[in-house]
Amino acid sequence: MPIKDVSAHYYNWGPFVMKTKLPDDVISELRSRGRTAKLYYNSQLAGHLQKQIKYDQPDAEWFYEETGPVFATYKELSNKYHDKTSGHETLQFHSLWVNFMKSGEFNPPHRHSGDVSFIVYCQTPENLKEERDEYIGRGIKPGNVFFQYNTNYTGEGEKIWETNSYEFAPEVGDMYIFPSKLQHMVVPFQSEGMRISVSGNVSFNEQDTVMVK
Repeated sequence: MPIKDVSAHYYNWGPFVMKTKLPDDVISELRSRGRTAKLYYNSQLAGHLQKQIKYDQPDAEWFYEETGPVFATYKELSNKYHDKTSGHETLQFHSLWVNFMKSGEFNPPHRHSGDVSFIVYCQTPENLKEERDEYIGRGIKPGNVFFQYNTNYTGEGEKIWETNSYEFAPEVGDMYIFPSKLQHMVVPFQSEGMRISVSGNVSFNEQDTVMVK
């Protein structure tokens, strides 16, 4: 006789990626402060971009003060996702930089330092959505950000019973937070205009919160 009542439990597996939306005033201020920053950061980054700029220390402190509750939420939800508890870690915020991406530029597959990293989108080209819609290939769509887990997998692509990658079409205000060692990339677009995004790295520790210069 077939089993009638099946009791089961499933397990979340792999990295926890969170998407949220930052307020318009924070996005506007990030964009404004990024345009006045002057320290080129290209030598420390993987991107094939002409203009990658590190924020000044006061600007970084302002941003992390504004977004502290967002990172606390990520930590809380990550614990729930992995069914774990943790101590009373504080956040250690590392450097903050802004990417000015033009047509043809891109970020190759790479990872970050720290415990978690993030991307905030402050501006996107006006015609990028149309460019994505017109793309008919099987690859990652123009300008999309692509996260991939378990990159040592040697099979023939992603199987129906597993998910090891996600592709997102970012919009202004979107913020993605993810484990720093999660491989990700951004493919180029051909649309005219500039895409402005902001990134940084965060660690969790038992010491007082401190900015790393």
